[in-house]
Amino acid sequence: MGLKILKGNRVIVMFILLILSSLHFNNAYGQSDSLQKVLDKAGSDTAKVRILILAAQKESTTDPERVAEYASMALNLSRKINYPLGIGKSYYWMGCAAYTNQTLDKSHNYFLKAATIFDSLHDYKMLARANKGIGNVMEVEHGYKNAVEYYNKAKAGFMSIKDTTQAIYTDVAIVGDLAAMNLLDSSIKYSLHTVLPIARKYKNDVIISQLLTNIGIAYSASGNDKKALEYQLEALPYFEKANNVSNFAIAYQGISETYFGLKDIKNAEKYALLSDSLYGKIKSVRGTADMSAPFRVIINT
Repeated sequence: MGLKILKGNRVIVMFILLILSSLHFNNAYGQSDSLQKVLDKAGSDTAKVRILILAAQKESTTDPERVAEYASMALNLSRKINYPLGIGKSYYWMGCAAYTNQTLDKSHNYFLKAATIFDSLHDYKMLARANKGIGNVMEVEHGYKNAVEYYNKAKAGFMSIKDTTQAIYTDVAIVGDLAAMNLLDSSIKYSLHTVLPIARKYKNDVIISQLLTNIGIAYSASGNDKKALEYQLEALPYFEKANNVSNFAIAYQGISETYFGLKDIKNAEKYALLSDSLYGKIKSVRGTADMSAPFRVIINT
Protein backbone atom coordinates (compact mmCIF):
# COMPACT_ATOMS: atom_id res chain seq x y z
CA MET A 1 0.00 0.00 0.00
CA GLY A 2 2.76 2.43 0.97
CA LEU A 3 4.66 1.72 -2.24
CA LYS A 4 1.56 2.34 -4.34
CA ILE A 5 0.92 5.67 -2.61
CA LEU A 6 4.51 6.78 -3.19
CA LYS A 7 4.34 5.79 -6.83
CA GLY A 8 1.02 7.58 -7.20
CA ASN A 9 2.45 10.78 -5.71
CA ARG A 10 5.38 10.64 -8.11
CA VAL A 11 3.02 10.37 -11.05
CA ILE A 12 1.02 13.33 -9.74
CA VAL A 13 4.18 15.43 -9.31
CA MET A 14 5.26 14.60 -12.87
CA PHE A 15 1.75 15.40 -14.07
CA ILE A 16 1.72 18.79 -12.34
CA LEU A 17 4.99 19.70 -14.10
CA LEU A 18 3.29 19.05 -17.43
CA ILE A 19 0.19 20.99 -16.42
CA LEU A 20 2.18 23.94 -15.08
CA SER A 21 4.16 24.24 -18.29
CA SER A 22 0.98 25.39 -20.03
CA LEU A 23 -0.80 27.24 -17.22
CA HIS A 24 0.44 30.72 -18.08
CA PHE A 25 -1.01 30.47 -21.57
CA ASN A 26 -4.49 30.44 -20.02
CA ASN A 27 -6.31 33.25 -18.27
CA ALA A 28 -6.39 33.50 -14.46
CA TYR A 29 -9.58 31.46 -14.22
CA GLY A 30 -8.14 28.78 -16.48
CA GLN A 31 -5.01 28.52 -14.35
CA SER A 32 -6.93 28.16 -11.11
CA ASP A 33 -9.31 25.64 -12.65
CA SER A 34 -6.48 23.49 -14.07
CA LEU A 35 -4.57 23.56 -10.80
CA GLN A 36 -7.67 22.66 -8.80
CA LYS A 37 -8.27 19.63 -10.99
CA VAL A 38 -4.74 18.41 -10.28
CA LEU A 39 -5.15 19.04 -6.56
CA ASP A 40 -8.39 17.07 -6.56
CA LYS A 41 -6.48 14.06 -7.90
CA ALA A 42 -3.55 14.40 -5.51
CA GLY A 43 -4.77 11.95 -2.89
CA SER A 44 -2.80 13.05 0.16
CA ASP A 45 -2.47 16.50 1.72
CA THR A 46 1.31 16.22 1.56
CA ALA A 47 1.09 15.73 -2.21
CA LYS A 48 -1.19 18.77 -2.43
CA VAL A 49 1.38 20.89 -0.59
CA ARG A 50 4.11 19.76 -2.97
CA ILE A 51 1.94 20.62 -5.95
CA LEU A 52 1.17 24.09 -4.60
CA ILE A 53 4.87 24.71 -3.96
CA LEU A 54 5.67 23.61 -7.53
CA ALA A 55 2.93 25.93 -8.79
CA ALA A 56 4.42 28.85 -6.83
CA GLN A 57 7.87 28.07 -8.19
CA LYS A 58 6.53 27.90 -11.75
CA GLU A 59 5.05 31.40 -11.47
CA SER A 60 8.08 32.89 -9.67
CA THR A 61 9.44 34.73 -12.72
CA THR A 62 6.14 36.09 -14.00
CA ASP A 63 3.42 36.56 -11.37
CA PRO A 64 4.39 37.37 -7.76
CA GLU A 65 0.75 37.72 -6.74
CA ARG A 66 0.01 34.17 -7.80
CA VAL A 67 3.22 32.96 -6.12
CA ALA A 68 2.01 34.49 -2.86
CA GLU A 69 -1.44 32.96 -3.34
CA TYR A 70 -0.17 29.42 -3.95
CA ALA A 71 2.45 29.65 -1.19
CA SER A 72 -0.17 30.89 1.28
CA MET A 73 -2.43 27.96 0.38
CA ALA A 74 0.52 25.60 0.87
CA LEU A 75 1.32 27.20 4.23
CA ASN A 76 -2.21 26.79 5.56
CA LEU A 77 -2.37 23.15 4.49
CA SER A 78 1.15 22.43 5.81
CA ARG A 79 0.19 23.83 9.22
CA LYS A 80 -2.97 21.74 9.23
CA ILE A 81 -1.03 18.48 8.69
CA ASN A 82 2.06 19.59 10.67
CA TYR A 83 4.42 19.35 7.66
CA PRO A 84 7.54 21.43 8.59
CA LEU A 85 9.23 21.24 5.18
CA GLY A 86 6.06 22.46 3.52
CA ILE A 87 5.84 25.34 6.02
CA GLY A 88 9.46 26.32 5.36
CA LYS A 89 9.11 26.23 1.57
CA SER A 90 5.84 28.16 1.76
CA TYR A 91 7.54 30.92 3.76
CA TYR A 92 10.44 30.91 1.29
CA TRP A 93 8.21 31.51 -1.73
CA MET A 94 6.14 34.06 0.16
CA GLY A 95 9.45 35.84 0.84
CA CYS A 96 10.34 35.75 -2.85
CA ALA A 97 6.95 37.18 -3.82
CA ALA A 98 7.19 39.95 -1.22
CA TYR A 99 10.73 40.75 -2.38
CA THR A 100 9.57 41.10 -5.97
CA ASN A 101 6.78 43.43 -4.83
CA GLN A 102 9.31 45.38 -2.74
CA THR A 103 7.46 44.80 0.52
CA LEU A 104 10.81 44.26 2.13
CA ASP A 105 9.79 43.97 5.80
CA LYS A 106 7.47 41.11 4.96
CA SER A 107 10.05 39.50 2.72
CA HIS A 108 12.72 39.68 5.43
CA ASN A 109 10.35 38.17 7.98
CA TYR A 110 9.31 35.30 5.69
CA PHE A 111 12.90 34.45 4.78
CA LEU A 112 13.93 34.47 8.46
CA LYS A 113 11.09 32.09 9.34
CA ALA A 114 12.02 29.84 6.44
CA ALA A 115 15.70 29.83 7.43
CA THR A 116 14.86 28.85 11.03
CA ILE A 117 12.80 25.89 9.83
CA PHE A 118 15.34 24.73 7.25
CA ASP A 119 18.10 24.94 9.85
CA SER A 120 16.11 22.72 12.24
CA LEU A 121 15.51 20.24 9.40
CA HIS A 122 19.19 20.29 8.34
CA ASP A 123 18.02 21.17 4.81
CA TYR A 124 21.19 22.99 3.81
CA LYS A 125 20.14 23.68 0.23
CA MET A 126 16.99 25.55 1.22
CA LEU A 127 18.75 27.17 4.19
CA ALA A 128 21.34 28.60 1.79
CA ARG A 129 18.59 29.92 -0.48
CA ALA A 130 16.76 31.52 2.43
CA ASN A 131 19.97 33.17 3.69
CA LYS A 132 20.60 34.48 0.20
CA GLY A 133 17.09 35.91 0.19
CA ILE A 134 17.80 37.73 3.45
CA GLY A 135 21.01 39.09 1.91
CA ASN A 136 19.09 40.33 -1.10
CA VAL A 137 16.60 42.20 1.09
CA MET A 138 19.33 43.80 3.18
CA GLU A 139 21.18 44.85 0.06
CA VAL A 140 18.15 46.65 -1.36
CA GLU A 141 17.81 48.39 2.00
CA HIS A 142 21.49 49.42 1.71
CA GLY A 143 22.49 47.31 4.69
CA TYR A 144 25.52 46.10 2.80
CA LYS A 145 27.51 44.87 5.78
CA ASN A 146 24.66 42.67 6.97
CA ALA A 147 23.99 41.58 3.40
CA VAL A 148 27.58 40.33 3.10
CA GLU A 149 27.16 38.42 6.37
CA TYR A 150 24.15 36.53 5.04
CA TYR A 151 25.67 36.06 1.60
CA ASN A 152 28.66 34.42 3.27
CA LYS A 153 26.29 32.10 5.16
CA ALA A 154 24.56 31.29 1.88
CA LYS A 155 27.85 30.66 0.11
CA ALA A 156 29.00 28.30 2.87
CA GLY A 157 25.72 26.42 2.53
CA PHE A 158 26.02 26.12 -1.24
CA MET A 159 29.60 24.94 -0.93
CA SER A 160 28.58 22.30 1.64
CA ILE A 161 26.25 20.73 -0.92
CA LYS A 162 28.77 21.27 -3.74
CA ASP A 163 26.57 23.73 -5.63
CA THR A 164 29.45 25.69 -7.12
CA THR A 165 27.28 27.67 -9.52
CA GLN A 166 25.12 29.20 -6.79
CA ALA A 167 28.22 29.81 -4.67
CA ILE A 168 29.76 31.84 -7.51
CA TYR A 169 26.56 33.82 -8.04
CA THR A 170 26.55 34.63 -4.33
CA ASP A 171 30.19 35.70 -4.54
CA VAL A 172 29.26 38.21 -7.25
CA ALA A 173 26.76 39.80 -4.86
CA ILE A 174 29.48 40.00 -2.19
CA VAL A 175 31.79 41.74 -4.67
CA GLY A 176 29.11 44.33 -5.40
CA ASP A 177 28.41 45.00 -1.73
CA LEU A 178 32.07 45.46 -0.90
CA ALA A 179 32.21 48.09 -3.65
CA ALA A 180 28.99 49.68 -2.36
CA MET A 181 30.65 50.05 1.06
CA ASN A 182 33.49 51.85 -0.76
CA LEU A 183 35.85 48.98 0.06
CA LEU A 184 37.13 49.15 -3.50
CA ASP A 185 40.47 47.42 -2.93
CA SER A 186 38.72 44.55 -1.14
CA SER A 187 36.16 44.27 -3.93
CA ILE A 188 38.86 44.13 -6.61
CA LYS A 189 41.02 41.62 -4.73
CA TYR A 190 38.06 39.37 -3.91
CA SER A 191 37.06 39.42 -7.57
CA LEU A 192 40.52 38.76 -8.95
CA HIS A 193 41.77 36.21 -6.44
CA THR A 194 38.64 34.39 -5.27
CA VAL A 195 35.74 34.59 -7.69
CA LEU A 196 37.21 35.12 -11.17
CA PRO A 197 39.51 32.04 -11.12
CA ILE A 198 36.53 29.81 -10.23
CA ALA A 199 34.34 31.40 -12.89
CA ARG A 200 37.10 30.86 -15.48
CA LYS A 201 37.54 27.25 -14.36
CA TYR A 202 33.86 26.51 -14.94
CA LYS A 203 33.75 28.69 -18.09
CA ASN A 204 30.81 30.71 -16.81
CA ASP A 205 30.75 33.53 -19.37
CA VAL A 206 27.90 35.39 -17.65
CA ILE A 207 29.78 35.66 -14.36
CA ILE A 208 33.13 36.39 -16.03
CA SER A 209 31.64 39.29 -18.00
CA GLN A 210 29.96 40.74 -14.94
CA LEU A 211 33.02 40.38 -12.74
CA LEU A 212 35.35 42.01 -15.25
CA THR A 213 32.95 44.92 -15.65
CA ASN A 214 32.54 45.26 -11.88
CA ILE A 215 36.33 45.31 -11.49
CA GLY A 216 36.45 48.06 -14.10
CA ILE A 217 33.79 50.07 -12.25
CA ALA A 218 35.72 49.70 -8.98
CA TYR A 219 38.96 50.90 -10.60
CA SER A 220 37.11 53.83 -12.18
CA ALA A 221 35.58 54.77 -8.82
CA SER A 222 39.06 54.73 -7.29
CA GLY A 223 40.29 57.13 -9.99
CA ASN A 224 42.21 54.67 -12.18
CA ASP A 225 40.32 54.99 -15.49
CA LYS A 226 43.12 53.47 -17.52
CA LYS A 227 43.03 50.23 -15.50
CA ALA A 228 39.23 50.34 -15.49
CA LEU A 229 39.09 50.43 -19.30
CA GLU A 230 41.38 47.41 -19.53
CA TYR A 231 38.92 45.21 -17.65
CA GLN A 232 35.80 46.71 -19.22
CA LEU A 233 37.07 45.97 -22.72
CA GLU A 234 38.18 42.47 -21.70
CA ALA A 235 34.59 41.79 -20.63
CA LEU A 236 33.03 42.47 -24.05
CA PRO A 237 33.76 39.08 -25.73
CA TYR A 238 32.24 37.32 -22.71
CA PHE A 239 29.11 39.46 -22.98
CA GLU A 240 28.86 38.41 -26.62
CA LYS A 241 29.09 34.73 -25.66
CA ALA A 242 26.52 35.17 -22.89
CA ASN A 243 24.21 37.08 -25.27
CA ASN A 244 22.79 39.29 -22.52
CA VAL A 245 21.55 42.50 -24.20
CA SER A 246 20.69 44.28 -20.95
CA ASN A 247 24.11 43.82 -19.37
CA PHE A 248 25.80 44.55 -22.70
CA ALA A 249 24.05 47.94 -22.79
CA ILE A 250 25.20 48.77 -19.26
CA ALA A 251 28.75 47.63 -20.11
CA TYR A 252 28.85 49.97 -23.15
CA GLN A 253 27.58 52.80 -20.96
CA GLY A 254 30.38 52.17 -18.45
CA ILE A 255 33.01 52.10 -21.20
CA SER A 256 31.67 55.38 -22.58
CA GLU A 257 31.95 57.01 -19.15
CA THR A 258 35.48 55.70 -18.70
CA TYR A 259 36.57 57.05 -22.09
CA PHE A 260 35.01 60.38 -21.12
CA GLY A 261 37.09 60.34 -17.92
CA LEU A 262 40.17 59.74 -20.08
CA LYS A 263 39.11 62.71 -22.28
CA ASP A 264 38.75 60.42 -25.32
CA ILE A 265 35.55 62.04 -26.56
CA LYS A 266 35.43 60.18 -29.89
CA ASN A 267 35.32 56.74 -28.26
CA ALA A 268 33.09 58.03 -25.47
CA GLU A 269 30.48 59.06 -28.06
CA LYS A 270 30.90 55.79 -29.97
CA TYR A 271 30.09 53.60 -26.97
CA ALA A 272 27.34 55.94 -25.79
CA LEU A 273 25.58 55.46 -29.13
CA LEU A 274 26.02 51.68 -28.92
CA SER A 275 24.60 51.71 -25.40
CA ASP A 276 21.60 53.84 -26.44
CA SER A 277 20.80 51.55 -29.35
CA LEU A 278 20.73 48.51 -27.06
CA TYR A 279 18.62 50.29 -24.47
CA GLY A 280 16.15 50.97 -27.30
CA LYS A 281 15.97 47.26 -28.07
CA ILE A 282 15.44 46.40 -24.41
CA LYS A 283 12.53 48.86 -24.12
CA SER A 284 10.94 47.65 -27.35
CA VAL A 285 11.05 44.04 -26.18
CA ARG A 286 10.31 44.39 -22.48
CA GLY A 287 8.13 47.48 -22.42
CA THR A 288 9.80 49.16 -19.45
CA ALA A 289 13.14 48.65 -17.80
CA ASP A 290 14.77 50.15 -14.73
CA MET A 291 18.03 51.59 -15.99
CA SER A 292 18.87 53.26 -12.67
CA ALA A 293 19.87 50.00 -10.98
CA PRO A 294 23.58 49.67 -10.18
CA PHE A 295 25.49 47.15 -12.24
CA ARG A 296 25.64 44.52 -9.59
CA VAL A 297 24.09 41.14 -10.06
CA ILE A 298 21.65 39.63 -7.57
CA ILE A 299 20.42 36.19 -8.70
CA ASN A 300 17.26 35.08 -6.99
CA THR A 301 16.44 31.46 -7.14
